[in-house]
Amino acid sequence: MTEEEFLARYRQFLDGTLDAEGIAELHAYQDEMQLEDQHWRGDPLAHTITGLEIAQRLQVSMARKPGGLRRMRWARAVAACIALGIGVSAYYFWHSHVNTNRSGAPAVARTSPPAEKVWLTLANGRKISLSDAGKGVVAQSSGTSAQLQAKGQLTYTQDATAVKPDTNSISTPHGESFALTLTDGSRVHLNAGSTLRFPVYFGQDQRDVYLQGEAFFEVNASATRPFTVHVQEQAIQALGTSFNIKAFDPRGTRSTLLTGAVHVVMPERTLVLHPGQQAYFDGAHFTTRPADTEVVTAWMHGQFAFDNERLGDVLADMQHWYGIELVHGTGNFNRRFTGRIDHYTHIEDALKRLELTGALRYELTQQHIVITVL
Repeated sequence: MTEEEFLARYRQFLDGTLDAEGIAELHAYQDEMQLEDQHWRGDPLAHTITGLEIAQRLQVSMARKPGGLRRMRWARAVAACIALGIGVSAYYFWHSHVNTNRSGAPAVARTSPPAEKVWLTLANGRKISLSDAGKGVVAQSSGTSAQLQAKGQLTYTQDATAVKPDTNSISTPHGESFALTLTDGSRVHLNAGSTLRFPVYFGQDQRDVYLQGEAFFEVNASATRPFTVHVQEQAIQALGTSFNIKAFDPRGTRSTLLTGAVHVVMPERTLVLHPGQQAYFDGAHFTTRPADTEVVTAWMHGQFAFDNERLGDVLADMQHWYGIELVHGTGNFNRRFTGRIDHYTHIEDALKRLELTGALRYELTQQHIVITVL
């Protein structure tokens, strides 16, 4: 069997289309494998796996009973990944569907996003569950109507002009995002665990909203009315543009521009962002840097996405989504990681994919999950 045939059959095996005879041939070929050593994608995750180790893993996995073959699928995936020149960490993120229930391990209180609700808070303090409301008008105030168009989408329309617009707010729970259309036609996509406060309609001079958490803005153009997002100690000003703001942690606020131009206004200085740039505040200093906008906005498409991201930040994003405390144990949480994970995967599945890269180990308790970096 040539190396090309071996890799082709590996792909079939990982897809679940290889029959028993083909699996036996793979087992027979493993003694002849000569693969050069490769390094895992991304520094400092520079663990080395040799061709000998791949052969040993293959031999162990194929010696198991049929019921065990599925459990060892990822040892084979490592070998195929390396042979194909694919980063191991990225492969686990993109293709893993492993069953992560651990025999004898205590079940964590919640392994999937908690069943909470999206709340609309009116100016008088009344709260409306948008998770329970049906399609149609859910609130009216100051000459405007708030209409639920579909699950996860609310639109404000202005019917008349009041002396002063009321202020509403929308808060999303863990595990759920939400889309909002303001009366000026601008759209806001709220990530999980976020709150947006806004007037039910805008005046003639300015458009101001207030954000806690993360949101993507598609601002309807208006040359005479700047659109300003107030977040932490910053104000992001735009006339007509699209941008993402991530501000869960005041020491790690990120404003990323996709189209147009925005001004990031701070107490001591103002930055101008251009498409593909990100303004980053670490709690003391502001910097601008290039950004992968597909990675930044992946949450809108139901994914976690990381590009050379600190492991500590990867875990923080998971914690925001799942609403489960991830306790930092020992190890270096500044190690970098790259890849994607689906939002709606149970957190144990997500953590298992990280664990399989050799970067960390996790332990389940009734209240939280303890992470140890290796």
